[in-house]
Amino acid sequence: MMRIIALSILFLFASCNKRSPSSDLSTLTIRGIESLDYTSSAIQVRSKDKLVFENKNIPRTQESIDLSLMPGNYNFRLDYKKDTDIIASSTFCGKATNFELVAGPNVVQVDICKKDGSSVFQPSCDIEKESLGQRSLRRLTRLEIQNSVDAILGSNFDVMSQLPADTKDEGLDNSVESLVVTTEHAKAYLDMAKSISEKMLERSQSFLTCQDGSCMDKFLDDYGSLIWRKKLSSEEKSSLLAYYQKEAQSQGTWQEGFSSLVAAMFFAPEFTYRAEIGEVLGGVAKLNDDEIASGLSFLLWGRGPDRELIDLASQGKLQDEDILREQAERLLGTDLAKGQLGHFVDVWLETEKILASNKDQSKWPGFDETFKKDLYNETKDFYNHLTFDTDANFESLYLSDYSIATSRVANFYGGAMSQNKVFYPEGERRGILGHGSILASHSNFDSTNPIHRGVFFLEKILCDGLPPPPDSLDVQPPPRDPDATSRERFAAHTDNPACAACHIKIDGAGFGFENFDSAGKIQLIDNGSIVDSKGSIPLDGVKREFDGVYELSGIVAKSQQARLCFAKNVYKQSYGVYGNKEDQCAIESLQSKFLSHENLKMIWLDLVLDKAFRQRRL
Repeated sequence: MMRIIALSILFLFASCNKRSPSSDLSTLTIRGIESLDYTSSAIQVRSKDKLVFENKNIPRTQESIDLSLMPGNYNFRLDYKKDTDIIASSTFCGKATNFELVAGPNVVQVDICKKDGSSVFQPSCDIEKESLGQRSLRRLTRLEIQNSVDAILGSNFDVMSQLPADTKDEGLDNSVESLVVTTEHAKAYLDMAKSISEKMLERSQSFLTCQDGSCMDKFLDDYGSLIWRKKLSSEEKSSLLAYYQKEAQSQGTWQEGFSSLVAAMFFAPEFTYRAEIGEVLGGVAKLNDDEIASGLSFLLWGRGPDRELIDLASQGKLQDEDILREQAERLLGTDLAKGQLGHFVDVWLETEKILASNKDQSKWPGFDETFKKDLYNETKDFYNHLTFDTDANFESLYLSDYSIATSRVANFYGGAMSQNKVFYPEGERRGILGHGSILASHSNFDSTNPIHRGVFFLEKILCDGLPPPPDSLDVQPPPRDPDATSRERFAAHTDNPACAACHIKIDGAGFGFENFDSAGKIQLIDNGSIVDSKGSIPLDGVKREFDGVYELSGIVAKSQQARLCFAKNVYKQSYGVYGNKEDQCAIESLQSKFLSHENLKMIWLDLVLDKAFRQRRL
């Protein structure tokens, strides 16, 4: 049974530091499982079928026990009891738990499952001690620059079109690794800075309390702090004022000096980069208040901090967890947060693809640019509705019998409209997997594509990554047979030994979407034959059978693996990382918190209040 480590249910034997360094024994520390409701546990350790260690009654209150064994091969059995009933065990996972132990500390991972074979979450590290984020100097994305400029100028002023497109890294548009500055970027940033300075000069009365250049000091206090996202130091102000005086004198007018000053500030790295470096204290890097203010604002608003956050940072108050929580709740209570969380959904579910998706107009004549925009907005609006209007939990993402959309979408789905809610026909679709933005984005021009849909589902919903196909493999879709259904065409992959290993999993998921056509409408007949939408997926360590998207949504709604994947995607997009091994503990910390409440809004507070937000590893 293959499992991805990030989603494995792990019982960790962490290294024991209490032994003598000269010992030749194998040492282990066995920790309890916080996420499981049990009263006691038991452990058996065998070597060549001989029992070498046993403890039948380890109370839940005992956090850990230490073991010392001779090096060799051992089998571990772990049972967890609720009163007298075994509710979880390593034996329920249906796989061997043999490990070769060496002298010294050992770290091994044993899967723990419930009676139905579903897994139990246990972080692979001590999240209280090891949940640290990554230090980074991150370039702003085009969208973050646009949002920040809008906040400062107080109106929409297009700068995105002046900037190079951001390179995506495993779906992320804010990857720390890929957000670099090229020569093309540098030229575009300079042109952008000049255009902003010209715009601010045109509206100088909105930004300056004088019109003779005598108030540049106040401008730096009022707007310089917004541009550089912090209170400017006396040294920074002196340097900027000297630059203004030099430019005004050399070019002959205060207006030219002001324009040069503004351009210099928007071109400076203090604007184009986000610093999350911190100060090294006690073996970790602790972010300062300015970095916390900036990180919080970009996380929840997608732009630089406002004056209130900047003022609190200058007073050193954002290290106080209560004040940090208050500010996070304040930011989450605005429309700006809806825009930012909507962007998260766009990145996570790749809904932007619907805008470039073209369909056969002879089959779907209403599938035009306006309708594609409706489908694009539907998923973001639905997610924000659940998060901000209903205080919903994870299950609602997949079980909701309605969406938030336009009347055109309601007619397309065949649903009933009530205000801005579209109620689906009973038993046809539910939750985000029934959204046209997903179904149509991962289909062809005039037919479905089980491969694209299957890969999307496995990677985005379950975080079940797939290796790329070999370079020598022909990855073209099967030739169209005029008498075959889409499922019959694509099923040919599993007959090819070179394809079967991956396509059994991919097609098992993708075929379950066949009851929706290429545009996302329900379909019962495909090419004259009754649609077969039976599928199977590896979920929580167990193969699950289902028939159609409606049943699939119900299965996913109950899945722990899908919950862990959701939390992982929140972390990845928030920090601009795509699953580095070093980030695993911080990811597991967020996953553990999310499993305890499953609230779609609260996970963003969890992210802010987690140690990884303010403390970074060296």
